[in-house]
Amino acid sequence: MTGANSGIGREVSLGLARLGGSVLLLCRRPAEGERVRQFILARQPGADVSVVACDVGDFGSIRRAAARLLGEWPRLDVLVHNAGATFPPRTMTADGIEATLAVNVVGPFLLTSLLRQRLESCRGRVITLTGIYQRKGHVDTNDLHFAHRPYDWLVANNQAQRGRWLFMSELARRAGQLMTASVHPGAVLTGAQVRLPRLVRALIHTLARPAFVRPEVGAIPVLRLAVHPELQHLTGRFFDRCRLAPDVADPALARAFWEACEDMTGEHLPKAHGTLKALGSGAGSSRTPVAEIG
Repeated sequence: MTGANSGIGREVSLGLARLGGSVLLLCRRPAEGERVRQFILARQPGADVSVVACDVGDFGSIRRAAARLLGEWPRLDVLVHNAGATFPPRTMTADGIEATLAVNVVGPFLLTSLLRQRLESCRGRVITLTGIYQRKGHVDTNDLHFAHRPYDWLVANNQAQRGRWLFMSELARRAGQLMTASVHPGAVLTGAQVRLPRLVRALIHTLARPAFVRPEVGAIPVLRLAVHPELQHLTGRFFDRCRLAPDVADPALARAFWEACEDMTGEHLPKAHGTLKALGSGAGSSRTPVAEIG
């Protein structure tokens, strides 16, 4: 579980521990991860919970975390990508990636690529939390880092959110032994808002606050996707909370974005041989659900 130090990440980790899972908390700051571990143990005594240092915005940190995971845990059944961040000023990482894209998509892509074989051997699942505004996102594969267009933090965030969904869709095509899904857990107040401009934070915490749900409520659809026994066939899809949305990713764009992530990370998977069955009319289609997970 990435981004396990607070909010939904903490609540999903607690839920998995209560279900009897061995929970690995991947946190940028291990001390914060240890606080979450103690939080879980206080509510679920005897739970198997470990902290792994991992900064998803740093390729070196990701590779070290993956090496530890592969070396110490023979089974990896579920990988949940929850860590995310928004950077109002344009920021580049040490690896030369625009920071919003790095933390939200490229880092998770690298981590998944490094763990893919272990996950596939366990017929595992990869779940990515994605904002509903991915529907408004435009992924410019010719200028992912805003080098040639004005930087806007909302545009960058929407691009990254859509990129997360494209990543899950293409992973489903390339890794047939995995179940993958993107899920919008609802509007949840978390620490992720801390980097937003002060005025935006004020609006969120006043006018928009009634529309937000508690982290423990937002964790429910994530937990269902992680453990529900009858969802393996719904791979590569987008869920709006507990509802399977009709959105279907553009396969050409998903492939192009995947290849861009390969170039940025140096990790490559075989090309896809199949396509996902379209259950809706595309990304701009109605939000009317075609299925609901109970």
